[in-house]
Amino acid sequence: MQCLGEARVTSIPVSLLLIAAMTGIMLFFTIAIAPTVFKVLPQLWASTYIRAFFPKYYAVLGLISMLAAGLASEVLLRVSTALGTNGTRRLSVRCTR
Repeated sequence: MQCLGEARVTSIPVSLLLIAAMTGIMLFFTIAIAPTVFKVLPQLWASTYIRAFFPKYYAVLGLISMLAAGLASEVLLRVSTALGTNGTRRLSVRCTR
């Protein structure tokens, strides 16, 4: 358990969870969806489906990555503000168990 100031930091940052979700989505599509589509559907239908699906797929992944970047930058901004502009100020840490 880490302590910053008087607040305890015990949760995983939301940006990290979003990045993990994106990785899972990409792996699932690569391992499960794409091979199944090309096995089950005729090649013409499969290629039409994939061409229609990719723009939506990349748009969702792009939005999730922008959200994760925005949340991560907000966390970094809070930490840099707590440290001061040049990073020399120390945080007062009070942790109780």
